[in-house]
Amino acid sequence: NYKPNMKNQTQTVISLLSPRKKKRFAIHQDLLAHTAGITTRQLRMIIERIRRENLIDGYVVVSDLDRGYWLSKDEKEIDKWLHSFLGQAFSMIKTAKTAKKFLKKSNQDKLQTKLKF
Repeated sequence: NYKPNMKNQTQTVISLLSPRKKKRFAIHQDLLAHTAGITTRQLRMIIERIRRENLIDGYVVVSDLDRGYWLSKDEKEIDKWLHSFLGQAFSMIKTAKTAKKFLKKSNQDKLQTKLKF
């Protein structure tokens, strides 16, 4: 459900990433977003789409906090990025489980309060 403008923005990001096929040519998130004329939030959504839909055939969009984004075919780079990415995902899942427990307890407390009369 991407708007036509999102498709143009995606193509712009892909074209800006295309020459960046080595870590030393990485582009920082802020600069990439600015150059593409989008917000960093929009950029993250576009990068997610590029990764999910494999829109740059033969390459993986990898990143790190220090350097930014670049394209890679290097298995070690991809493995390192994937390890970090999955670690972030695992951390988010643990945080979500804690929030879910809180809501469950809160709902139980509300139900018990309603049953007291």
